[in-house]
Amino acid sequence: MGPRAAGLCLARAGQRAHGLLGRCPAPAAEKRRGPGRRRGGDRQRPTATRLRAPHAGREPAPGPRSGRGARDPPALDGGGPVVSVPRRRRPLAEGLAAAGGGRAPASSAPTRPRGPGRVSGRPPVGVGARQRAQPPPLARLGGLMMRKQQSGYVLILVLGLLAVGSFVALRFAERNDALRRQVLGFDEMAQAQADAATAWSVTRYWMATQGLQPMGHGDGIRVLREDGRWYLTAEGAQVAVQDHRGLLSVNALDRNALIQLLVNDGLPLGTAQAWLDVLQDYEDPDSLRRINGAEADDYRAQGRSGPRNDWLLSLAELEQMPGWRDDLVRTRRIARWLHTAINNQFNPNTAPLPVLRARYAGATPEQLTALEGLRAADLLRENRAAGRATGLLMDDEQTLLVPGFTSRVTVWAPGLPQALDYNLQLTPAGQDGPWLVREHQLAPRPLPLDEPTRRALPRFPLDADPGSNPSAPAASR
Repeated sequence: MGPRAAGLCLARAGQRAHGLLGRCPAPAAEKRRGPGRRRGGDRQRPTATRLRAPHAGREPAPGPRSGRGARDPPALDGGGPVVSVPRRRRPLAEGLAAAGGGRAPASSAPTRPRGPGRVSGRPPVGVGARQRAQPPPLARLGGLMMRKQQSGYVLILVLGLLAVGSFVALRFAERNDALRRQVLGFDEMAQAQADAATAWSVTRYWMATQGLQPMGHGDGIRVLREDGRWYLTAEGAQVAVQDHRGLLSVNALDRNALIQLLVNDGLPLGTAQAWLDVLQDYEDPDSLRRINGAEADDYRAQGRSGPRNDWLLSLAELEQMPGWRDDLVRTRRIARWLHTAINNQFNPNTAPLPVLRARYAGATPEQLTALEGLRAADLLRENRAAGRATGLLMDDEQTLLVPGFTSRVTVWAPGLPQALDYNLQLTPAGQDGPWLVREHQLAPRPLPLDEPTRRALPRFPLDADPGSNPSAPAASR
């Protein structure tokens, strides 16, 4: 294989590496048998190299062409007759070096031409040789396109990885922020529960260790008034105590007072009477049905268990009765003014205003105003004197001007979704302790107050200054 064939094969090998050619065909110049090649032999006759003699003065005749029309290298001296110098065949290493634009190995001996002239065995390195040393333009274009495609693919891959990484990092940050908010919410909830538990504890302690007063428990100067007003503890929680004697009983039923309570709340008189018939049928031991009442058959028709036929154990049973459960909002509001005691004792000092108006339904507005004024001044201490001052009947056996042993304690702390109700019974001589908790349940939270108004609430007596009156800003609930 000659130098030119080796260069072409190297160029075609580069094209085949880039997928542009299938195989390297032999050049046509190498396939054609020249006059200097014998059949069956591998030796080639030496080709004469024409050189111009130094003494010749005429133009040299054109010599035989080699390759694609390229002429033999010109003479080195520029004149003289052309002589033929045999040129030997160079080794493959020199041809590859010449095709690649480099030099032959150092061990290669220079070619000595036969004849009077001497030329170097290294072929001239001209423009044609440098062009043959470079790969074809198509191969260079294919390699450049492949590099550009690879660069674009890597860029897209890197951008995709960056986008995915950014999305994962963003989701991770959002998740951490949500967890942080949840942890803060749990911490606030735990702190609110601790404040409410502290308020519940100090309330039990105060009521169990302080004496009875007409309005509640206290030492005469600091009094916990048990009419349902809110107190603010040192921890920021709110406490309200409601004496059960200031409420209406559903077991020792005063029908007229309870109907008046429902009517004053906006319920029609006929509906209020029907509600009372259902309540009495629920409690009485017989199976006789009142006009607007309900017995076991009516409960079973609605898919509910029958009536208890006994006293109510909890006010939550009202929500299971026909009629009452049809208006749960009103039922739960009315239940705040009721209790389940089996006696009908009443304390005007601790009764909420709606209960006072229902209890003394026949009183004039002036009588009710005088009663409220005596309560605010803490002057309702003797039954006959209170009756003479107000003109109301207060010297009966059911009217007592001191709190009872059972109360409803409501506690709430900022951060709690609802308040907590405890039915507390004081047992000073009890074997199980100074108090008993009969029932506890969730209750509506107090009305939201702005911070200045909430801070203006009366202080709990245990946290107040002994020389001050914590009940001065009386605000009945």
